[in-house]
Amino acid sequence: MSKSCYEICIRAKKGLPLVAYEVIKLIIGSAVARTQANEKVILCHDIWNGSHSHQIIVTRDAVECTKYYGQIQKRITDMLKRLLGLSHLEIWEGRASVIKLLDVDMVVDRIAYLYANPAQDNLTKSIDEFPGFSSWSDFNLCLKRQEDKASKAYPFIRLPTIPKVKRRKLTPKEDLELVRTIREQNVGSHDLVREPNAWMSCFEVDDCAALNSRIIEAVRSNESKAVKDYRAKGKTPLGRRALCKVAIMKPHTPKKRDRKLFVLATVNKARIDFILTFKNFTAHCIECYQMWLGGDFTIIWPLGAFKPPMPPGHNLVPI
Repeated sequence: MSKSCYEICIRAKKGLPLVAYEVIKLIIGSAVARTQANEKVILCHDIWNGSHSHQIIVTRDAVECTKYYGQIQKRITDMLKRLLGLSHLEIWEGRASVIKLLDVDMVVDRIAYLYANPAQDNLTKSIDEFPGFSSWSDFNLCLKRQEDKASKAYPFIRLPTIPKVKRRKLTPKEDLELVRTIREQNVGSHDLVREPNAWMSCFEVDDCAALNSRIIEAVRSNESKAVKDYRAKGKTPLGRRALCKVAIMKPHTPKKRDRKLFVLATVNKARIDFILTFKNFTAHCIECYQMWLGGDFTIIWPLGAFKPPMPPGHNLVPI
């Protein structure tokens, strides 16, 4: 739906492609900035955490939104292939999760979850210590007004300019040298623009600063609980230094998860109503598709449907 708030989650099916090297952060920033060059969606919040990414966005056009997360995944894959010297690399786990957030309280909860992710995954005690790619610093610059934005230029990285690494575990010197080489060989750039408070326009929100204060309090509460839980188990976070030494595509199998969600709400009735509406929409699409396959192209599809490719109307036979 246009002008709506969604959470997008993309996950690697194995390995850790989104590790905390400067060159990986440059690749992610370049991929997102280039994809966003024609403003496919409004990016509010994002974090890229080893094996997966969470993003809070506001949609503009439905088709452009699907292109957004598809193109980002492809661009990151293509650049990592060049960096690792591979002819084939399959990273991502099927379709991205695209979850509609129905109310303000749920958006606040999901943003807080996003930033508390490093503590909840026992990586660092807080988001402040997390060395990976995220919008945390931009968010803290935009706490007062809905129209606040943060922007940073990233190079338009051409694939032939990406050197092959000698090994997947980089020293700080090798990491910075790679960044310097890539930046020197790519003159053009795109701006990665974040609008941390744009999601509020999807709801009737009056006090931007108060909501952001709630988010930060929730982040700290989630972090504190996560640290206490790990301490009770006798565990300590990996820490910034260890995270900056993890090999690119280090073997890792993510936790198995249940079916993908497509809607979240704090009010159960609103969630159920949305699901019923979606089921009716799906049933209508199935009816249209069966008629479509039968050659009836006069049917009227429900608004918002992605029409499948038209089947051929004739079979060719040899003369």
